[in-house]
Amino acid sequence: MEENLKRVLRTPEVLFIGINGVVGGGIFLLPGQVAGLAGSKALWAYLVAGIIAILIGLVFAEASSMFTRTGGSYVYAEEAMGKAVGFTVGWMGWLTFVVGWAALSNGLVSYLAALVHGIAPYKNLIIIVVIALLCLLNSLGVRKGSWTILFFSVVKLIPLTLLIIIGLVHFVAANAHTGNVAVAHDFGKAVLVLIFAYGGFEMATIPAGEMVNPRKSVAIGIIGTLIGVTIFYMLIQLAASWLDPTLSKSTAPLADAGKAMFIGGSTVMTIGAVLSIFGTKSGIALSSPRILYALSFNRTLPSVFAKVWPRFRTPVVAIWTTGYNRNFHTPNSSQRGSTLVRVLHGLPVRTHTAFPAEGCESIVQVSVWHSHSACRCSALHLASDARSWQSALGSAHRSCSGPHPVCTRQGYTEAGRISRNDCPPQRLQGIGGICAPDFNFFTSPDT
Repeated sequence: MEENLKRVLRTPEVLFIGINGVVGGGIFLLPGQVAGLAGSKALWAYLVAGIIAILIGLVFAEASSMFTRTGGSYVYAEEAMGKAVGFTVGWMGWLTFVVGWAALSNGLVSYLAALVHGIAPYKNLIIIVVIALLCLLNSLGVRKGSWTILFFSVVKLIPLTLLIIIGLVHFVAANAHTGNVAVAHDFGKAVLVLIFAYGGFEMATIPAGEMVNPRKSVAIGIIGTLIGVTIFYMLIQLAASWLDPTLSKSTAPLADAGKAMFIGGSTVMTIGAVLSIFGTKSGIALSSPRILYALSFNRTLPSVFAKVWPRFRTPVVAIWTTGYNRNFHTPNSSQRGSTLVRVLHGLPVRTHTAFPAEGCESIVQVSVWHSHSACRCSALHLASDARSWQSALGSAHRSCSGPHPVCTRQGYTEAGRISRNDCPPQRLQGIGGICAPDFNFFTSPDT
């Protein structure tokens, strides 16, 4: 059965989907970390990390040349290793995007609050409006979603390009004096940090079912993204180190480098961070629903998620489900659970696993939590059919029916950072992945 999606995406649009996925808010923090770890060898760290990322990208490019349907790595894993592995890759990939969307939403509001005082109390409203707007744009056609990505990809590169140009001028004017450069003491760790910064290029593989020539576009999009981003990252590192010789000691390296650009340069860098985060959110809004759509289209999830809007030929149900499920991490969602999880509750899924949690210190993939009971979680066994899945859920419910223990662990905070605190039940719906119940993706409804 053919996917009923409109093939309109061309190679330049796919390229910008990849670039937008890689160049996010992290680049505004990375130069300082890399300078502190790699010192004078920072550029070599970028080059090594870039080569590793390109090798991974070549694997994606080769795999993409064999398939023309929506799903990206989910399709590749299913074809290579079967439906169980494919479902795991696709499902966890979708969940990762949802969590990333939630974290980016909080980061976006934090940066906006630094620019515009007094908007912090309207945080939830801003997040809902932004997500609803992105869902609406993507529902009205994949071209509108891709144009949004193209716009934010260009505008978020402007402050960074300005940094590079002024850094180069500063370097020439200073006669190549770079100040005190930190001594490299952990080059390998710097490379590992940078490899994480290359994540996101796989977004270019997901909407293959809406590309005019997916075999060509995905390969060019991936390799072009990784080569271009490697060069761009190296230039940013050079410019930032020329503008701020104490880069390795900075906690906000590009903002500090911006101060050396001109008056108000720090504000320009902050605006760049806002645009960068918004761009990444727009990329997730386009790519992540296509994973849910692909899972449903292949009958791994209920067919409702594969419903396409006849007029615009977009996976409208998957788009709005993804947008809605970003909000089930909020504190008040503990009473209702996730709508999607309620739908999946009786499905014949095969590879759901959970890890036992010691108090509240372990991250879990599947958890059971009651608003009226314990903080403890227990492991769910592999469920090969609906009956064993229900049985595993029942066992987990029984094991979590005791009195609420005090969770003397890293406490939940809004930004997902670590602080020691108790965690009463009403605060167990966080986004940080710190406390086991915070990872509430597979939480069953209260019984």
